[in-house]
Amino acid sequence: MRTRSSVRRGIVTWMGIAGGIGVVVALGAARLTEPPIRVPPPDFDSTAIACNASEAGERLLVSGRVADLSGNPIARATVTLYNTDATGHYNPANSPTRVPRIQATVRSDRDGRFQILTVMPGAYPNSDDPRHIHVTTTAEGYELTWSTIWFEGDPRLTAKLRAEGSKDHITQIATPTRDKGVAMIEHEVRMKIGTDD
Repeated sequence: MRTRSSVRRGIVTWMGIAGGIGVVVALGAARLTEPPIRVPPPDFDSTAIACNASEAGERLLVSGRVADLSGNPIARATVTLYNTDATGHYNPANSPTRVPRIQATVRSDRDGRFQILTVMPGAYPNSDDPRHIHVTTTAEGYELTWSTIWFEGDPRLTAKLRAEGSKDHITQIATPTRDKGVAMIEHEVRMKIGTDD
């Protein structure tokens, strides 16, 4: 028959340590003073890839959050992101469709979070528009929300555009960080409660 002390001596505890997974082996009289933090995995449909693995250009991870105007998370909001390819086109020349080729739709998780892997968009050819990403968000009981992401450092992002923003969208100017060849930005969508007309 095994005693309590012999069971304790055989315990092996796995914990996450600052950005990686570390191993802590608790032997003999050593004991765990704090329980491990268990972060639930993201909901299956809150993460998506918008482009094929063979798509040219720098990969961009858009991590986002959907919230109400008070900052409370909105779960199960539908978020659709689309952007041009690295050359500034939504589709090849003479394409039979106007539906953007690079796009993905996700649902925000219980904390309002979502993430989409896409490619860094190129600017429209022969245009003064800054390169950008379009995001549309819907949620039951809230108004449809359109938002646009521009990029810090874009030479087409003039002082006038910075002051005005996009006239009919919520505009964010993002500064990408980079890790292991992937650019990353955060995008928060704030939604208004819908009105019955």
